[in-house]
Parts: sequence; structure tokens; C-alpha cells
Amino acid sequence: MIVRAELCELDRAAQTAEWVTLAERRGGQSAQLAPIESKREDGRGHRPEGGQRLAARELGVPRRTIERSIKIAGIVPVAQRAAGLRADL
Repeated sequence: MIVRAELCELDRAAQTAEWVTLAERRGGQSAQLAPIESKREDGRGHRPEGGQRLAARELGVPRRTIERSIKIAGIVPVAQRAAGLRADL
């Protein structure tokens, strides 16, 4: 039996921000079996998916949630404590 506690808001934001960073390092390439082909005959016009958009699609959340998570993860620890997001400081 697996017992798992839900992540607090700060931990979830940190994990989501890390996912975006990893997606950006992959160069916007998703973990698909085959590459996305351009729909134009000349091969132009296809732009790789950015890290935030890719992470939102992979995690199944709105892009706004990704943006919010990045902001929360970037808050300095003193402000996190004052906002009630962190109690260990």
C-alpha cells in the first residue's frame, strides 16, 4: 500500500518550476516517439514548443498555473514565511 501526502503549495511550485527548467533544457522537444513534422511543404513555419507551454501540456495544467508556480518558487524564503508558505525558517 502506498501512502502519499499531498505536496504543500511551495513544494508543488518548486517541482513545477523544475519541470519547466528541464523542458527548456530539452530544447522544447517533448518526449514523443516521432518528431513533429512541419505542415508546410518548404519545411518552414514550425517553431519548437517553449518550456512553459511544453510543461503545461505534459502536466495537464493551464499555462497560467505554470506561470504562477514559477513566481511562487522564486519568492525569497523570508517572504515565503511571511506569506505562510514556509514554516521551517
